[in-house]
Amino acid sequence: MSFNNRPIETGTRLGSMFLDHFIMTIVVVIIAIPEFITSFSHAFDLSHEPSSASSLFPTFSFLSILGFAFYFAKDCIQGRSPAKRILKLQLINTHTGKVATPFQCLIRNVLIIIWPVEVIIALTTPQKRLGDRLAGTELVYYDPEVHKSTLKWPPILLTLASAYGFMTLLWFLFTLPFNLVKTPMEVNTDSVNTAATRQLGESLEASLGRS
Repeated sequence: MSFNNRPIETGTRLGSMFLDHFIMTIVVVIIAIPEFITSFSHAFDLSHEPSSASSLFPTFSFLSILGFAFYFAKDCIQGRSPAKRILKLQLINTHTGKVATPFQCLIRNVLIIIWPVEVIIALTTPQKRLGDRLAGTELVYYDPEVHKSTLKWPPILLTLASAYGFMTLLWFLFTLPFNLVKTPMEVNTDSVNTAATRQLGESLEASLGRS
């Protein structure tokens, strides 16, 4: 069921997707600048100390995660991301015709991680990509008379916190194998039998001398 008689053109749909990606990538990069500066400042440091995995997150990574959380929650304010505001578009609830809730907007954007599939689906059905089908949302042209909504910050902030938690989990799962590999091996010297080790060394030397 559609609540807008004017269909979304394929070019407009793709333009919205790529413009949003461009804008939100800039946002992510700006938020992550402190981490970039810190990483670059230590790029030429020489250290013979073994790497430690005591912390699973490098310096300022939490800021980077926040940037990606904004990316996934980009439509949460009145169902309109920056690109949708520029192109006069709106996300609505497919079943009620009302403005999509912040949580619906987050659910639809989770599938951005398979963006090639989403682009292909957007080519065939511009009003509903795969994320829209999952969240029960639909893309329409913005009509200020029909799509009026008031800002309700508690659900918006709760959705942003959920996006942050989701990105933190993904970051944890992605970095865990690398940190485990870098974990230094510790040898318990108390368990080493010094006398037996010395005797073994002497036996090897004697064997090599006879040969």
